[in-house]
Amino acid sequence: MLLYSQILPQEPGAFSWTFDPKDVNKMTDWEDWWKTMIAPIMQSMTVRTPFIGLSEGDYTYFDKVFKMETPDWFKEATGQTEPYCSNLGLILKEFKFPSGSNYGLEMVDVLTNATRRALSGNLREEGWRNISQLIPKMRDKHQVQMLSFTDEGAARSVPYAAVIRKLDRYSKRLLIP
Repeated sequence: MLLYSQILPQEPGAFSWTFDPKDVNKMTDWEDWWKTMIAPIMQSMTVRTPFIGLSEGDYTYFDKVFKMETPDWFKEATGQTEPYCSNLGLILKEFKFPSGSNYGLEMVDVLTNATRRALSGNLREEGWRNISQLIPKMRDKHQVQMLSFTDEGAARSVPYAAVIRKLDRYSKRLLIP
């Protein structure tokens, strides 16, 4: 959203979500769960960490379709005081598991596998360094998030910490100078 608000503001005026189906003849239980749960999970995430925007960004197309008055029940449940919010139901409406090849999804599978291999120490830096240029840089927090059940100091000494630091260092800035 940050990048498109600067260079192609019409792009966030429509969303179409495409997922890689495991069975082209029917939706699996996992895919059904994903389709059912992603909106509530995202809604919960946006309450805790709202979407950020640029004051210089052009959100005209997004707002025209997805901006709505914040419902009273939502304000009560979350303590949110903002008069407007995004309609996640509309954002996630186009949710497809198409049959046939989708080269974009296949590329994401390749990138995800390469990242997994890098984090587990099974891919040299030459094989994953440029992946970081596809990761948008947002403020100062890590772009690749790992869940750890140890204290924060111990998490810095795990084998994949150096990979995460380098992915962060080489990631692409979203703000245009």
